[in-house]
Formats: sequence, structure tokens, C-alpha cells
Amino acid sequence: MAQGTIRKGFFFYFGLLVLLLISIFFICLVVMMFNPGSTVLWMQYFTEDNHILVEKTTDEGKKDIDYSKLTTLEIECSYANVSVQRSKEFTSNGIHIINNAKGFTAASSAVKFSYEATLSGDSTLRIKVVEPTGFVYFSKDIRIVLHAYSENSLNFNNLKLKVLTKEGNVEIGGTNTRAAEEVNLNSLNVETGKGNIYIGDKLNTKSLSALTLTASEGYIQSFKSVKFGDNKTANGIEANCDATIKTEKGRILFGVLNMSGANVNLICKSGDVAIDNIYANKTSVSCVQGNYKLGDIYGDLDYTNSEDSILAPNITAGKITGSFTLTTKGTVDSSPRINIKEITKNLVVISDRGDLNVKKVHGAISVTSENQLNVNLVVADDKSASDTISIVNKNGEVKLGFIGTMAGNVGITTDTSKIVVNVTSVTKFTSNAYANDQAGATKLADDKISVSHGLSGEQTKNPLNVEGTSAIRGNMTIKTNASVAYNLVAVDSLVA
Repeated sequence: MAQGTIRKGFFFYFGLLVLLLISIFFICLVVMMFNPGSTVLWMQYFTEDNHILVEKTTDEGKKDIDYSKLTTLEIECSYANVSVQRSKEFTSNGIHIINNAKGFTAASSAVKFSYEATLSGDSTLRIKVVEPTGFVYFSKDIRIVLHAYSENSLNFNNLKLKVLTKEGNVEIGGTNTRAAEEVNLNSLNVETGKGNIYIGDKLNTKSLSALTLTASEGYIQSFKSVKFGDNKTANGIEANCDATIKTEKGRILFGVLNMSGANVNLICKSGDVAIDNIYANKTSVSCVQGNYKLGDIYGDLDYTNSEDSILAPNITAGKITGSFTLTTKGTVDSSPRINIKEITKNLVVISDRGDLNVKKVHGAISVTSENQLNVNLVVADDKSASDTISIVNKNGEVKLGFIGTMAGNVGITTDTSKIVVNVTSVTKFTSNAYANDQAGATKLADDKISVSHGLSGEQTKNPLNVEGTSAIRGNMTIKTNASVAYNLVAVDSLVA
């Protein structure tokens, strides 16, 4: 009994001690909150409520800043949100810093809010904001606003803007301010780590001479309504300059990129890219993995990567009015999955493995794989005789369909995988099949060749002469150690 009483007494007094320590801790917190900057139990509380208009430099010279004369502005910060606007939110032009950050920090490593403003000549301004750091934040609300008061004529037409932030969001030309109006820039270069980049409806993207947007982990998207095509509209960017849009593992989201006469560079390591329409001379994609859901591409689409980093992207595209290229060479074991609705010009693919599916190709075709690439292509009925078809694939299955005429020369080489050639009643061609050996002249055995019932012409399997209704005869040369199947199919089965 005495032993049990001692145990109960110990836990009672131990509980009182814990409650006392907790009470002391909370009393200290209250003391710090009523005395910001004071140190209690190795901690400090910081709270800010200020609005700074940057009118002078912070160096000894304290030079006046004339925002109408600036041609270059660089803003650097950590977690502050940066925006550019022309509105009536403030009546003063220039950089506004609104600091409402609150939280607890370790006294030994406390970093207080500060900023630097330096001028090079009268035309280059650099703003560096140092935000307070803490282990607990009640608020990380710090805004850096490049503002033009809409009642006067200032509108940054000649300004090259560069923004660098680690975690903050960047919004250019937003509509969430009072009486927001269109804002101009000469060029825009934004880089953020975990933050998002938003193109607002009030940014005049047509005025840009250069555009670079980089969000390592965040979103890159536009809320600007852009016209394209036959009076269609979507959120996106319309500009006359080259654009580079980059993410490591974030998301790039646009309804349309209307960059006619310019080039688009998309760089994505392992994130997601979704763009419904792209108008550009050339769209170049540098990637490792990731998902690329693209709609119609008005121009060339190029996944050529000189660094051989393409590994396993998922690529979906609608109609490409130019050529499509994906090439990898060297030591990278690439395995893309490609699904494209239509390519009006040429198709070039060099890859190790994966899947290549194109529902309609109009131009020349060159596909090379030294491993196992599954190939499923349909050739349009308007292909020129000068546009050759070459498919070299070690182990992957090859399916090649012809909607209409087989014009020019077709070459298919595989090692151990089946070749399927689907043709309609229009197609006229002669096909010679050989064993894929060093001599290259050994005929493939008839028992490895199947010919669909209904194919017209001389019924020898090798060479096979098919006499469709076309006035043009194509020539096909096949080299394989596997099997070949020639099938007569309906047009609907190829264009579905």
C-alpha cells in the first residue's frame, strides 16, 4: 500500500511540475508578443506593420529614384510576393514594400527585415529585400509592388524587369487591385523556386521583346484572355518575341501561346505541361521525364536534346502543322510514350524503347531504335513520292498503315519483332522481304509471310505485287528475322 501511495504522489507532483513549466512557457510567449524584439528563453517575437515607398537609394548618397528614367529593374527576395500593376491602389509611383510578417525566431539567428536600393547611373535599379526568418510564422505577408498610378502617364514601356524569389508568388498585370489598367514592360524575366508565376489580364504581352518564366516547383499560368484562330479565346500569352518557360517539377498551364513568327522553348525536368494551342515557328522541348499534354501545334515540335537527357516523357499532341522530331543518342536509355493525332510534315524519332503512335503522317518518316520501340503509324493519302519512309527497329513491333497511295520508297528493318502492313484497296506496291542477315540478299521464307485474302495482284508472297486502284506504284523493302503480315483493311479502321 505504501509503495502505491508513493507512486501516485510522484505522478501528482510530476504533473504539477509539467503544468508549471507549460504555464511559464506561455507567459514568456505573451511577454515576447507584447515586447517584440526582446529575448526570452532564447526566442524572439517579430511583428511588422509598415508600408515603405522606395524613393531614394539606401547607400550613403541617398540618390533620388526617377522611375520614369529606369530601363532595368532587378528585384530579389526570399518569400515576399512580387507584383506589377497600374492602378489606383496607391497614388505614388514606384516600388512599394508592404510588410506584415509575424512569427517567432531563434534569438541567436534572428534576421530582421531590411532592404537595399542601389542605382547604376539613372537607369538601372536593384532592389534586394531581406525578410525576417523564423521557425513559426503567423504571417509571411510581405508584398513588393512595382506600381504606376493610373492617373498619370507612367507605364514602364522601356523597362526590362527581372524578378528573383525563392518561395514567393509573382503576378504581373493582375486585376485584383482598384481600377486596374493595362501595364507595359519591355522585357520580363521571372524566376521563383516554390512560388507560382501568374500572368494577369492587364499585362500587355505584345509589348515584350523577351520573355523568360521559371518556376522550379510552382505553377506557371496565365489569366490573360487571348484571341487566336477563328475568333477563339483562351487564357494565355500573345507576343512577338521568343519565350522560354521552365520548371523542374512544377506545372506549366496555358490555354494558348500565340507567338507567331517567334520560337517557344519549354524546359521541364519531371513536371507537367498542359498547353492547348501553340502558334510558333518552332516549339522546342527539353525534358527528362514528365507529362506533356499538348493540343494543336502550329509549327514544328522538337524534342531533340543535345544533352541526351530524355528518359521517359509522356507526350500527347493534337495536329502538328509542321514536323515532329524526337532524338536521343548516347548512353541514355530513353523510353518515351508518344501519341500524336496528325503530323502534316516530317516525322523523325530516334529512341531506345517506348511507344510511338501517330494516327496520320503526311511527310517523310525516319524512325530508329536499337532496342524495343513499338511503332504504330498511319501514312496519309497525299504523301509525296520524294518523301521516303525508313523504320529501323531491333525488337519492337512495327505497324504501318496506308490510307491511300503508297508513293516512293518504304524501308522497314527489324530483328525479332513482327511487321504488320495495313493497306486499303487504293494502294499499289511491290514488296520484297529479306532475312535480316549480313548478306542482306536472302529471301524471307514464305511461311513467315501472310497475305490478307482480297489483296489483288500476282499472288506470290515474295515479292508481293499488290494492284490497288492507284496510278502510282510504291516500292517496299523489308528486312526481318520475324514475320510479315500484309492486310487489306477499310479506310475507317485507319482513320478512326
